[in-house]
Amino acid sequence: MSLVSPLSSLSGADDGAPASAAVAAAPHRAAVAATGRAEAPPRPLVVTGTGIPRIVAVRGDVDAANGAELQSQIAMLPDCDTIVDLVGLQFCSGGCLELLLDYSARLAQSGAALRLAACPPSLHSIIERLGLQDALPVYASVAEAKAEFLRVIR
Repeated sequence: MSLVSPLSSLSGADDGAPASAAVAAAPHRAAVAATGRAEAPPRPLVVTGTGIPRIVAVRGDVDAANGAELQSQIAMLPDCDTIVDLVGLQFCSGGCLELLLDYSARLAQSGAALRLAACPPSLHSIIERLGLQDALPVYASVAEAKAEFLRVIR
């Protein structure tokens, strides 16, 4: 199932925002515009906790420029209960959403679960509209997602 087409431009910015706002929300794109040369975008995934549930943060822009990087980083994560902290996510392409769905399915096959924390409102809305809440449950914070994992264990 490919979600790239209908979801190719998820972001936290208003659709009517001026181009300068889009550049401000995309630091690696702004650097290209300012210097005329492409710089490597920052790594989109950072492991922020080693316990269970595992906590990882997806940050910045996740688009065609670094989607393959995110995919390889997710592939290296262990199959255990995981919280993806999205507080630093500025842009999520349809490909990024598809990677999160694939990761959720992989975890479910191993008996683990994925929870999203601090999801940008625009992405949360898309998840709800597409009926993906079971595969990608959204919580207001990492603490809330952790509490849900603890509640399920009891």
